[in-house]
Amino acid sequence: MPLTLYKSNEKVAGSLVSWSFDSRTLDQEGNKKDPSFYCRIVKQVSWNKTKRIGSFSGGDSLAIKFTLFEIGKILKCLRNKESVSFFHSSQRGDTKINFGPYNFQSGEKEVTVFVLQAKNPDDEVFKTNFSLDEAVVLDQWFQFALDHCFTALYSQDKKNLEAHSKDNKNVNKNKKSKKDTEDLDDEDDFEGLESQDGDDETDFNTKDDLF
Repeated sequence: MPLTLYKSNEKVAGSLVSWSFDSRTLDQEGNKKDPSFYCRIVKQVSWNKTKRIGSFSGGDSLAIKFTLFEIGKILKCLRNKESVSFFHSSQRGDTKINFGPYNFQSGEKEVTVFVLQAKNPDDEVFKTNFSLDEAVVLDQWFQFALDHCFTALYSQDKKNLEAHSKDNKNVNKNKKSKKDTEDLDDEDDFEGLESQDGDDETDFNTKDDLF
């Protein structure tokens, strides 16, 4: 369930920001992977004066991938009004990301917003902001996403534990089956010995009968 916010303005300096997450714990090849979070920022390209809405179609965009713990840091910022910075490296270069509160005066009132700013390897800046009410929604969405990720991780761990337990049972079963087979072989050996003893006794009695 993505969360998308449209932040357009008359100056055509707004942006669209969309958050999404992938709670899967295995990749397509079945290898273990960590849950991931994604943020996509798209720059505004135009403004419709009549409808008073902006367009983002074809605008420059930046996709950012966050880890579980990076989202935890952003949540901490939202709840404590703190700032945090991230550096993401790729083959193209480094992307610098800043997230934190920003205060400004609006008339006689001081307003606080949260600003997300990222600079890509080409030094192009992408920026968006969240009002305090939007920050509450973002906080709850992050918590929702984290809950789903933790549920997926727990479910995968449970499956792994059940599979491991099943493998151990099969190993123990095979060991027991092998031991039972060996015990049966030992009994066969004893039966052979008893038969030989009986034959010897018969021979001895026969000799007694001769004298």
